[in-house]
Amino acid sequence: LSDGISFILDRCYVLNIVLINVQSMMESVLFDLKSKMNHLTQSIHFIKCPVNRQHLSRLFQLRKCIITTKNGTTKHVLQQPLFNHIYFTNCQQLKDLDVTPMYENSSNSTTEHRRPTRSLICSELTTLNVSNTLLSDTSMISILNKSSKLRELNCNHMKNITINTLLLVLRTNPWIKILKFMNCEKCLVTNQFCKFLMASECRNVLTTLWLHGIQRGHLSEEELPRKKVGKKVGKKVILPLPQSVFLHLPFLKHFKLCSCEYLNDCTVMNLVNGCSHTLETITLKTKCYQLTSKSIHHIFFKCAKLIQFDLGHATGVSFEKIKI
Repeated sequence: LSDGISFILDRCYVLNIVLINVQSMMESVLFDLKSKMNHLTQSIHFIKCPVNRQHLSRLFQLRKCIITTKNGTTKHVLQQPLFNHIYFTNCQQLKDLDVTPMYENSSNSTTEHRRPTRSLICSELTTLNVSNTLLSDTSMISILNKSSKLRELNCNHMKNITINTLLLVLRTNPWIKILKFMNCEKCLVTNQFCKFLMASECRNVLTTLWLHGIQRGHLSEEELPRKKVGKKVGKKVILPLPQSVFLHLPFLKHFKLCSCEYLNDCTVMNLVNGCSHTLETITLKTKCYQLTSKSIHHIFFKCAKLIQFDLGHATGVSFEKIKI
């Protein structure tokens, strides 16, 4: 259907494009210079499509458009599509090299695909979904450095992503509201993550937080070592526990943790105490071995707006002691 899709895009101004399981995407036909896509095109969805660098180079190229000036006259200009939403959902063969047109600056504007000298593709991006792809920190960091307006990031099921991508999001995107990092085995919550989250501005607007799990030895209930201050030995302070950051997420509505092997009552109770007036869904998917009836009872007692609660493998919880 590549010829048919190209026929439509060459003749109709399209605001939103959704391609689902399109296996025969011809690079030479799809998204050519005649396609009527400009700065008004809002989103493009690739779902289970074999997207490569050639497709994206052509998609993001400059195209001739007719605009009306303040004097009422019309003129031809070259414009690049500035998408608000880009989805690469379940594009399982998408690699780092394929997405370079999203952030790289070409040496000139007269190349085959007519990309501008400075890539502005990510400048207006508010939603990015790269779930179940082969992208790594290398490409994600390059994209995120140019996506200052990002509001939603979905990195579920990405085996090459590490905590570095998540830390960069917290540091560079003060308005991001939705973070999804489920089933990213190399992206585990650490004490450093809690430190970055506490220092970030986005914690004041964050509504959805999906994480894979907690790194072994981190976010423990043990008191952190005392730190000496000044020359006098008597002056000592106790550092706050890393999980205390969950006391300061005032708008969090949806929390999900895939692997809860190292999740303890202290972390859960901090989360509940800080977000009791906003939490609507809590998912503690598997391996909740360390949780007890105390923290589960605290969830039901505190969270008045709770709609959905999922708990898996909680062998230490006695539901007879929980009053709902």
